[in-house]
Amino acid sequence: VVKTEKLTESSPTTSALPPSPKSKNTETSF
Repeated sequence: VVKTEKLTESSPTTSALPPSPKSKNTETSF
C-alpha cells in the first residue's frame, strides 16, 4: 500500500481514480 501511496502522491490523476487493480498497471508503466 505504501508504494501505491507514493505513486498517488506523484501523480494526482491516480488519486482521482479509486484503489483499483489498475494501480498495479500504472506501477508497471512507470
